[in-house]
Amino acid sequence: MIRMSLYNGRATIRQLAEEMQKMTGKQLSTTTVKTRLLEAGLKSCRAAQNRKRQLLWARAHKTWTVQQWRTVMFTDESRFSLVSDKPVHVRRRRVGLSKRMFEMYDLLSLSVVCVSPAASEVD
Repeated sequence: MIRMSLYNGRATIRQLAEEMQKMTGKQLSTTTVKTRLLEAGLKSCRAAQNRKRQLLWARAHKTWTVQQWRTVMFTDESRFSLVSDKPVHVRRRRVGLSKRMFEMYDLLSLSVVCVSPAASEVD
């Protein structure tokens, strides 16, 4: 499973679980697959700035009432679905890999903020 994830870093947890079931005949839960990948030092990449922005937005809106949410119009063209019909693509990497690479090749690390054109600032 770990080799499969390293070979195809964009495979979803569900895809890896299905592939393991085909190979072994045993069904694995997505939670088990995720746990094993984390134990192997593989994690999905999500920019720290995006995590912080998402957390701030969620905290600012967690006490909103249904009436307040009815006044909101989402205009970012994002798809919303109760049931996923499209896989989420992630890239997994070993924790600390990029830091070791920069140290090994004596490279300078620059802090770059990633901003999506569809993202709005948090109030």
